[in-house]
Amino acid sequence: MNIRVLYNYILVRLAVRHILPAHFVNSKPVSECGEELVERDGCLVRLGVFERLKQVNEFLPDGYRIVVVEGFRDERKQEQLRQEAEKKIKEAFPEITESELVTRLNKSVANRSGHLTGGAVDVLLYKDNQVAPCGSKYLEFNNETPSFARLKDKTSSANRKILHKAMKKAGFSNYPAEWWHFSYGDKMWAAYANKHAAIYGEVKNS
Repeated sequence: MNIRVLYNYILVRLAVRHILPAHFVNSKPVSECGEELVERDGCLVRLGVFERLKQVNEFLPDGYRIVVVEGFRDERKQEQLRQEAEKKIKEAFPEITESELVTRLNKSVANRSGHLTGGAVDVLLYKDNQVAPCGSKYLEFNNETPSFARLKDKTSSANRKILHKAMKKAGFSNYPAEWWHFSYGDKMWAAYANKHAAIYGEVKNS
């Protein structure tokens, strides 16, 4: 770990910064456990993720539940989403420079996402069978997209806290750049949960 990465890592641990350096996240080794992919809400996830998702609803207040809108992705779909994210970022920030575009793009849709492992999920919070507002809309990239954003709407802020608290209690780590993205077992989880290694590597065959 070089000095710059170490410095940024320390800032995150001290809560001065929120997002860990990509180099640090990607440097986590993988000790593949071999868990199968199973279905949840029409999405494929690792068995360990499936079991923890069931726990989440138990940790939510009455009337609330979560729905998984994205789980395992193959490489083709990952690249397609990256292209779509690039388009949305350009629309939201028309004056953005190329370097800023790359930075935002890598934060929103990485080249080698945890979704490729089956360990990452995008989830939405529902209340009384309606999507509960949590700030920005799903896959909407603006100043309210980061988990740490200060939301003007109190209801959205409260809902986001409810979601994050329940997911964390079930063992998930949140990706700070996207309030809806959580993972268990992949490199991002290992990095943010301060684990030595990931237990899920990329799944080559679904």
